[in-house]
Amino acid sequence: MSYFFGFIIILFGFSIIINAVFNIHIPLFKIIFALFLIYLGAKILFGAFNIKTTDHSAVFGKGRFSPTSPKSNYSIVFGEGEIDLTDIDLAENDLQVDINTVFGECRVKIDKNTPVVIKANTILGAARLPGKNVTALGKSEYKTKNFSPIKNKLIIRVDVIFGEFRTEFIEVIKQSSDEESI
Repeated sequence: MSYFFGFIIILFGFSIIINAVFNIHIPLFKIIFALFLIYLGAKILFGAFNIKTTDHSAVFGKGRFSPTSPKSNYSIVFGEGEIDLTDIDLAENDLQVDINTVFGECRVKIDKNTPVVIKANTILGAARLPGKNVTALGKSEYKTKNFSPIKNKLIIRVDVIFGEFRTEFIEVIKQSSDEESI
């Protein structure tokens, strides 16, 4: 909800520019009020039930996912989600994960030693990548320091619409197989 008012200010600015440059009047307050009522109605209908439609999506609620072999697609819609990809095994081949965030917030945790490329596409949203990149409208790409085109890598494709995507690197100390048997 905290990002909702930020987007309202951005939309208000866009409407002023469109009105000044193209002399087109957009009834912004009516549109925002209608969107707010739709959001509020959907929250009343489904928010109290914390609907989590599948094991890889969070709709009108919170979801926490910790896969060891990721599903190909995660969706956060009108909610909040955390996807922990620190235990992903890239021994055999590249893995691709698609993450869609619509009117929500998604945090992704990645092991600092995993080769990762993140391709973010935002529409009036924010994609906070480890390089402190933030995009409100457009595309952005980030590659980790140990990324190499010839090594197995984790490819994360992100679509953010009126929401926020954030990536956090987590330093993980993995035990060797000798230590686990003790």
